Amino acid sequence: MAKKEIKNFEEVGVLVVGGGLGGCMAALHAHCEGANVLVVEKANVRRSGGAGTGNDHFGGIVIPGLSKWSVEGLVQDHTELAFGFVNQDLVYAMAGEGFDRVKDLEQMGIEFYKRDGEYYLFPQLHKVRSALYMAGRDIKPKLTKELQRRKIPVMNRIMLVDLLVRNNQVVGAVGMNTRDGSLTLFKTKSVVLTTGACFRLFMNVTGVLMNTYYPPSSTGDGLAMALRAGAALTNMEGTNAIRGPKNLQRAGSGTYWPAKTVDAQGTPLEYPFPGEAYYRWPAFTAGWTRAQIQEGKIRLPLFRDTTSLSADEIEFVEWGLRQEGGCWMLLEWMKEHGKDFRTYLMEDDTYERRVSGGSGLFVDAQCQSTLSGLFAAGEVIAGLPWGAGPGAITLGWKAGGNAASYAKKASSLEPFSDQIDLILTRIKRHKPRGQDQWSEANLALQRLMSSYMGDIRSEQGLKIGLYRLEELTGEWEIASRSPHETMRALEVDNLATIAKACLSAALERRASSHYHLHFRVDHPEWDPPEWKKWVLIRQVGDEIRMEHHPIEYKYT
Repeated sequence: MAKKEIKNFEEVGVLVVGGGLGGCMAALHAHCEGANVLVVEKANVRRSGGAGTGNDHFGGIVIPGLSKWSVEGLVQDHTELAFGFVNQDLVYAMAGEGFDRVKDLEQMGIEFYKRDGEYYLFPQLHKVRSALYMAGRDIKPKLTKELQRRKIPVMNRIMLVDLLVRNNQVVGAVGMNTRDGSLTLFKTKSVVLTTGACFRLFMNVTGVLMNTYYPPSSTGDGLAMALRAGAALTNMEGTNAIRGPKNLQRAGSGTYWPAKTVDAQGTPLEYPFPGEAYYRWPAFTAGWTRAQIQEGKIRLPLFRDTTSLSADEIEFVEWGLRQEGGCWMLLEWMKEHGKDFRTYLMEDDTYERRVSGGSGLFVDAQCQSTLSGLFAAGEVIAGLPWGAGPGAITLGWKAGGNAASYAKKASSLEPFSDQIDLILTRIKRHKPRGQDQWSEANLALQRLMSSYMGDIRSEQGLKIGLYRLEELTGEWEIASRSPHETMRALEVDNLATIAKACLSAALERRASSHYHLHFRVDHPEWDPPEWKKWVLIRQVGDEIRMEHHPIEYKYT
């Protein structure tokens, strides 16, 4: 059946899946190392990924001669902020190699904010200044131009459906063209997954399906593929969230806010990890804040108090808002409604949960997963919470180089035809006469996850959630009348795969955890020492298996 159905064939040394920041950097480095590399992107590389509409910050780095901290000091602070749930090797790479990537970006025409001709570090996440502002509104078009300049081939509008594995080694993949439905068999020696975070698993604050603060096309495709292929994921119980301006999705959550957060009585929030005089970046404190609200220690609503900022600070904030994602919309809204940072208290909200920021593929210091030849970077990996753009850029470069080195030594293996047949069967499951719309199935999945894996979790509730999930996915018949609808149906399939992993991991972690935004009413103690470990999850056939793995600390 496979030979009849698949009309296209590509053979490469390094297959990069996802053309966001991490994917572009992985492809560039693999190319520099002499690899035959191909980028496959579900959308269009020019504006795909979390930074498709811009990125304003490059944080978590140490600049020799300018930074107050050593790389080791920054790693220790990052570890503290994440309650210990980090892969310190990955944080070290971001902090120590990030400035080299800044220089690379400058060569591609991306400018960084400077004062008096020198890089200007500002406080964003860590106790000391460790972030740069960059004029990154068009970072993706510029990276795309660099791919073109180096003649690195890109296949846009191709959704990777599944990976192909032989003898615990990734040997290929099957992809579908989202415009004409044609299928392509990719044969490769190594794969770099850079497919981003997982959204649309939980209902967003507006209730409108695609109105997410992150690209709604990021549906955990890479995570689902990796899990089905046998790779280990971790921290999947950690469906965290970030905070931003209320009712203004993706309009200011990602930039620098040198202001206090105050409650309904005007009392500033005192965070457990004080930074410079202002506070830690509010986007990263959603888990701690939500726990404080649940315990009645914080009174809603919350506001960002920018009224005491200097003119220089406000100008700095506005500069970043013009560069980051769709944040310029916030400035337009304020102008249209006569709002001013000097007088207006911006109401704050916690956005929808996501699988990102430290949850995902379990990788080592070389960005290799537990499957040979499968590398990953960006928000698809675990162990690097709040890596965001800098993590994707730095580790994307690292993963691409290591994948190229691996490909030079790896043997070329033929994919098993029965694996390809199973993939084709999964695609064909969605028929034109299906009785369910993909959007209905997605909303049903969101309601299920909100009911059983929301703010309050329990053993019984999570077990019911797993039962309901099996019941739901066993019943739905998602209509697929076009290649576009097939893509959406496959996205919902992937979301269901991730939902099962999340529910299973949340059931396994029998403790509450601030970092994971995980409150078990039947295990209310927060972050007990015996649970300071990775909970790994693998899929073998249809069976989910759990492992516990110690967290290694080199820098304490």
